[in-house]
Amino acid sequence: MATTIALQKLLDKYNAASQEENMLKEDKKQILEEFKNEVNPKVFKLALGVAKKKAKMMPEELDEFDQVLDFLEKNLAIEHIE
Repeated sequence: MATTIALQKLLDKYNAASQEENMLKEDKKQILEEFKNEVNPKVFKLALGVAKKKAKMMPEELDEFDQVLDFLEKNLAIEHIE
């Protein structure tokens, strides 16, 4: 069974990591704000997400992904989604 000391250390470290995570989120927001006149932040974040997902795919999956994406883009009758 966990001791009170171990639980307190765990909680302290976890909270510190959470604070660091929040600080990093703020840093990312500031970086996007800094470049917003040169690169649309929304577009950048969406493209980054797609790039990260594609980086995890095998070459044969990339071909199929591109094929499916092309099909969906041509067949969706939606010009803009809010």
